[in-house]
Amino acid sequence: SQQRAVGEVKASMIANQQHIYITETCGRTTVISNDKHWKLVAENDLGESVVAPPAISNGDILIRGEQHLFLIRSMDQRVE
Repeated sequence: SQQRAVGEVKASMIANQQHIYITETCGRTTVISNDKHWKLVAENDLGESVVAPPAISNGDILIRGEQHLFLIRSMDQRVE
C-alpha cells in the first residue's frame, strides 16, 4: 500500500542540493532529503495558510503566508 506523505499542495516544491521542501496549503512544510532515499528530515508548521510557492535566495527560504512573510535562515548564516 502507498501512503501520501503530505496534505493538499497548491505551490511548487523547491529544492537545494541537500533538501526538498514541500509546503502544504495549511502552512506545514515537509522537508525530505534530496537523494535516492527521500528520508523525512523535518516537518514545520507556520500556523497560517500558504498558497504561494516558497522561494530560495542566498540560502534563505522565504514563505508568504496568509498574513506574514516568513524568513527561514540557517543558524550559521551571517548577515553582512
